[in-house]
Amino acid sequence: MTALPRLTRRGVLVGLGGLLLVAVGAGTGFTDVVRAGLFALALVVIAWLLVAVFARRRLDVERRGPGERLQAGREATVRLRARTGGSRRWFDARVVEPHTFGRSGEIAADLDAVERGLEYPVTPPHRGAFTSGPTRLEERDALGLTRAVTEHGPASRWLVWPALEAWEHTAARVQADGDDTVVSAHAHHAGRPGASIRPYVRGDDLRTVHWAATAHRGELMVRQFDPPAEPRTHLVLAGHVPEPGSDAGWEWLVRAAAAACVDLSDRGIPLLADIGGDEAETREEILDLLAAAGDCRDVPAATSDLPTRLFVHPSFDAVLPPPRHAEAVAYVAGDDARARRALATRLAERGWRAHVADADLAVADVVARGDHDAFDEGERR
Repeated sequence: MTALPRLTRRGVLVGLGGLLLVAVGAGTGFTDVVRAGLFALALVVIAWLLVAVFARRRLDVERRGPGERLQAGREATVRLRARTGGSRRWFDARVVEPHTFGRSGEIAADLDAVERGLEYPVTPPHRGAFTSGPTRLEERDALGLTRAVTEHGPASRWLVWPALEAWEHTAARVQADGDDTVVSAHAHHAGRPGASIRPYVRGDDLRTVHWAATAHRGELMVRQFDPPAEPRTHLVLAGHVPEPGSDAGWEWLVRAAAAACVDLSDRGIPLLADIGGDEAETREEILDLLAAAGDCRDVPAATSDLPTRLFVHPSFDAVLPPPRHAEAVAYVAGDDARARRALATRLAERGWRAHVADADLAVADVVARGDHDAFDEGERR
């Protein structure tokens, strides 16, 4: 869409000066003053008409970035190239690229430089969704009296993941092998069968004979045990902080949830995440939800048979029941120290192993002290 040209501040001053000269000259009878005023007004009108008729109306913009996803705190580069169909060079033309990555709010450069290719760095200050564009073309006449501003091309949206920190695990999983406990674990895990049936082969353990299948088939059948499945870990983010980057405690919880997601997925442990009323299972899907996480009040009850890690902000006033017969760990963070301690107390009383986190601490530091009961009696008081 092409907008009509507008007078610049200089154009407004020249026009007002021309009107004043005409008025003064007409009142005093000095015709030369009137002519000077008319000349100034004519300059403004001619400049406006030239920009309105001959200014560029079309600009093809190509914007490229580092990908659809960025990471908070890491510098990236956006590449901008523009092409015009016209060859008129008597207008002063510059390209303005609005963006939401920093305080400046825009990048401006001469059109000639953008036609050759322009690169500008961006560093997302925090997670969330950031945009660049639409690109504005600003053209002025040679005297700078009028300017035309047109928008070209769509805006680009960049999803910024939270900064990925290390997650330190202190609890080691030890599995024995060769006893009846392992046979039982292989045969049945979390209520789901973990074995198939096959004919007996000499040397098979007689404890694995499936007598019902043997009677039905008329030959000795045994259970073929599948590798034990790793139980899914349930990640739950609960709270209500709608503006990314506005609450340090909430940002800590988001970073901690992202660190847990990356750590568990790297170790091959399946995930189930509840974030803002949405469920996700893959690493990329979870990080995408965490990038925009704000209103996470719609939280289901903790899954009864899954190990659960709860990342909760004091803005979430309900206390979820912990999972039965599974790990139940809660991390509490918020800018209000008294509120986060009170919430941790309620969670601990309900059965969670609650840990209070300070937003200034690294995720690994809080996790590392988890086995030493980070939420001790001193913090409760």
